[in-house]
Amino acid sequence: MRLTTVFPVIAIVMASALSMSGQSSVKSRLIGNYKLVKFESFDEKGTSRPGAYDAGRIMYDAAGQMAAQLMRTDRPKVNPATDADRSAAYQSYFAYYGGYTIDESKGMVVHHLQGSTNPSSTGTDFVRYYTFSDDGRFLTLSVKNAKGQVTGVLTWERF
Repeated sequence: MRLTTVFPVIAIVMASALSMSGQSSVKSRLIGNYKLVKFESFDEKGTSRPGAYDAGRIMYDAAGQMAAQLMRTDRPKVNPATDADRSAAYQSYFAYYGGYTIDESKGMVVHHLQGSTNPSSTGTDFVRYYTFSDDGRFLTLSVKNAKGQVTGVLTWERF
């Protein structure tokens, strides 16, 4: 059998196996652990400002589960013993976990929150629009409002 015949056959078999496993190329690129390197928020005029958090981690696994943690590094390093301290600690840290699904045609990943530091977020979905750097080192997740305007961009670096 000639090589020009073998390579297309191998490609078809591999694509079929990948399809049968239910793992898309986006999912295989998404799976991993990332650290937050930049968070930008945008107002209705498109003006950029730093986001609410400056540190964080996000992970996606092959089983369709994810977890995200975001925090401000300027958090007071005290045991939150008072209501004011607990409020400040709560406002400077956000975390959630749950399943995720990918809609490749729309370029989005949907986080299905099963638990969250914000009780009202549990049971909701967070829609994120994804892009990858060419080398796969960076993942960018964008948040859009109901009008389709980008309101936040989080840039994550794989580690």
